[in-house]
Amino acid sequence: MPTIRPAVEGILAAFKTHPIVALGDEHGSAQEEDFYAALVRTPGFAREIGNVVVEFGGAAHQDILDRYVGGQDVPYAELQKVWTDVVGWVPTVHSLGYMNFFAQVRATNLKLPTGIRIHVWLGDPAIDWSKIKKQSDWFPVLGRRDLHAAQVINREILAKHRKALVIYGDLHFHGDNSLRALVEKEHPSTFFLV
Repeated sequence: MPTIRPAVEGILAAFKTHPIVALGDEHGSAQEEDFYAALVRTPGFAREIGNVVVEFGGAAHQDILDRYVGGQDVPYAELQKVWTDVVGWVPTVHSLGYMNFFAQVRATNLKLPTGIRIHVWLGDPAIDWSKIKKQSDWFPVLGRRDLHAAQVINREILAKHRKALVIYGDLHFHGDNSLRALVEKEHPSTFFLV
């Protein structure tokens, strides 16, 4: 019989047996988005896990987000590129909870020594929209979404023996070419799926 416990406690416990804990995101659910923010504020999250890979940000702007969550001043016009310059969100990420998540990571990081701050990895692949003239130009990049995120997880998390919370739509964790399957081809049984 499964043990019933508070969600934050259960997620932290899952990291004792798996380096990757994946949360299947119901896009736009305010309650879920509030939970993500609460989770990163949990004492010990930064020290024990320290990495989050998210679907709701474009990798072309990783440097902008790194500066922002690191405490630097970033003009809003620049910061919004993180969630508006994305491949798989049509027309774009619009839920305030995702933007709040980045702000909560920043607020948490400002209270921590630089060596144990939370790093957020943007999982949506980079795209040069100036080269996208028709739908057929966009499809190849769209088709690399899970592959790009899997490469980030393999390179930045698992190859360095780290842990990460992965927040992606639930469908990205099921199927032969899903994000989860692509990672587990190289690193079997790494995911704990919530």
